[in-house]
Amino acid sequence: NQDKEQVLTSNDWQSQAEELAKKEDWPGLINHALRWAKVQPECAEAWYNLGIAYWKSNQPDKEIEAYQQALRINPENASAWNNLGCAYRKSEQPDKAIEAYQQALHINPEFVGAWCNLGVAYRQSNQPDKEIEAYQQALRIDPEDSSTWLSLGVAYNKTKQYAKEIEAFQQAARTNPESSATLSLLGMAYDNAKQYAKAIEAFQQVIRINPEDADAWYNLGMAYNETKQYAKAIEADQQAVRINPEYARKRSYAQTKYGRLEIKSIGEDEEKRLLFGSKVLFKREYGSLSIKQVFHAGNREIVMICNSEIGSGTIDSYFFVNLMPNSPPILSEEFSCNNRKITNPIQEGDKITVDLGYKDGINEVLTYQNGKQSIEKIQAKDKSTAADEGDCEYLYNMYVAYTQQGQCDQPLELVGGMASSRAYDEISNDPHFDLKWLQDLSKTSCESGDWVKYYEFKGAVCNTL
Repeated sequence: NQDKEQVLTSNDWQSQAEELAKKEDWPGLINHALRWAKVQPECAEAWYNLGIAYWKSNQPDKEIEAYQQALRINPENASAWNNLGCAYRKSEQPDKAIEAYQQALHINPEFVGAWCNLGVAYRQSNQPDKEIEAYQQALRIDPEDSSTWLSLGVAYNKTKQYAKEIEAFQQAARTNPESSATLSLLGMAYDNAKQYAKAIEAFQQVIRINPEDADAWYNLGMAYNETKQYAKAIEADQQAVRINPEYARKRSYAQTKYGRLEIKSIGEDEEKRLLFGSKVLFKREYGSLSIKQVFHAGNREIVMICNSEIGSGTIDSYFFVNLMPNSPPILSEEFSCNNRKITNPIQEGDKITVDLGYKDGINEVLTYQNGKQSIEKIQAKDKSTAADEGDCEYLYNMYVAYTQQGQCDQPLELVGGMASSRAYDEISNDPHFDLKWLQDLSKTSCESGDWVKYYEFKGAVCNTL
């Protein structure tokens, strides 16, 4: 084979390299290019192909060495300079990346890709003005490149040139009118510029393209809110929550029949305030507030507020705002769920009940009725109620991760850090789960390196009453 390789021409080597690249056989291309470079060490194309193979194999240090060898032999290869710049950028060496891109552009000033990459490197090194200039040069050569218009718009946003940001995103939308991501950015740019009617139009276009885009529904609701189209704002907000329930944590307004309830961020520290009209009902310096749900109970409007802490393993708290005619708002005492997250409240007439989960083996249920709040403790006696499926899956995932990690001398509940430890403690209050059996199973599985199937786990650990 070595004798045969000695007589291969560069074209032969290149043809074989192209076949391997077409198959995306990057280990094969690395091996091929290394043999090529050994037989023809002064062939720039051998080193260039080796650089490509290392790039595709995510080995930036070796990629850099290969392109440096290619450029030692042929310093006029603009593509090699450009690729070297990308390798430097990937290895977080933006200054060297900029130098490499500049070399590529010195050789070929019309190299669109190098101008775009130079812009990205300037962004990485926090030089926004030069970043903008690079994108402008790329667009001078190819004014129909939608992605470069988007990059230019983002750069304008960083430098607070909002009118130019809008123009750039408009051009991106012109060149790619069916891109929901582009239209979303355009809508947010209009929103930042307080051009809410145009923002609404842009977000509606996003939803036309992708009706299940929760972000677009949420942003549309915020724009409706700014234009005081409150009914439409609530409808859009409900759509966002339907698609992604996490948006319930972002809900910042509710239009009740007695007035508007709204959450606003105030000052540089963004202190959160709950406002009823202009009156401050509640405020907090850290974390966040959101409107979870609005209940209609006779002549009362009852709004449930979520008060979220910051940090892993923290538990949200909640309170009700009771609104009545000719009466100031009344805030209930705060309460929290014993489990990781609260279940959806249930309303029956003027009574609202919230299952707070288990504490010391006792199920706690909160009742809010006629402005009064109480907690009932219920002793679990039989299997009439099933264990929470989500909690069972959570414990199973924790068990599998513990087995995979193989650190069998550590407690199971520490497998995912503070958040997992807190969740485990909360679930341990629920008598539906046999955690002693889980601990024994975890040790056995960890030592053997194998874990049981979910249906076996569920039958043994969950629903044990």
